[in-house]
Amino acid sequence: MSYRNLLRMVALGCMALTLVATSPAQTVFTLTGEATSTAGGYTTGQAVTFSLTLIPGFPNTPTSTFSSTGDTWDKSVLDDSTPFLFASFTGTGIASIGGALGNNSASVQMGANSLAFAFVVTGDAWTTPNGDRIEAISFTLNPASPVFSFTPSETYVNPADYFAAYVGEYGLGGASIGVGEILGRNEEDNTERIDLNFSKIGVNTVPEPSIWALAGLGAAVVGGLTLQRRRAQRSGSKA
Repeated sequence: MSYRNLLRMVALGCMALTLVATSPAQTVFTLTGEATSTAGGYTTGQAVTFSLTLIPGFPNTPTSTFSSTGDTWDKSVLDDSTPFLFASFTGTGIASIGGALGNNSASVQMGANSLAFAFVVTGDAWTTPNGDRIEAISFTLNPASPVFSFTPSETYVNPADYFAAYVGEYGLGGASIGVGEILGRNEEDNTERIDLNFSKIGVNTVPEPSIWALAGLGAAVVGGLTLQRRRAQRSGSKA
């Protein structure tokens, strides 16, 4: 390999690693609990875990609010220019069927002692264990005693930056209230409601999947350079 090509590979690897370090992160909320109703393919008492991943860099919107009492990031169904707030929704029995999410509503709300997630989708995006199309979710955590050290922003802030201060795992406790519901619509066009109780929530931040790919590219470049250097050294020693 020529010296010029070597420099190009080094530069490419450095660029990839720099992008990883400076890229916006995705915030992941993981809720653990149990189903409290038998519906949609779930049974009462069944252990469940659900994860909601926010898109990186969700913008300020006309329906978002930031005040001393709470901060809300909101995507209105009437707002066609703003992307859907959640990059993914996964969990026990949830299947993604790849429907478009743009023209739907979603929100995350953080208060002095509460954290709530909600979305409504009109298309085919996710299904429950028995194949019902999910139309809406509402997960609300209202602990009886403070769990989150809430600090209001009172002005727009990127949700990834905001929730970076809350990374960790929080037990909601027996006296706390963490409830949720999933609304699904079956083949007979009837709505089924799945009730949930949550006992724990985890907050984490991870790089975007595309950034992981760039990190892999950077690692491959560095590995290739190391291998080539060793081969060159062996060839030189034999000579």
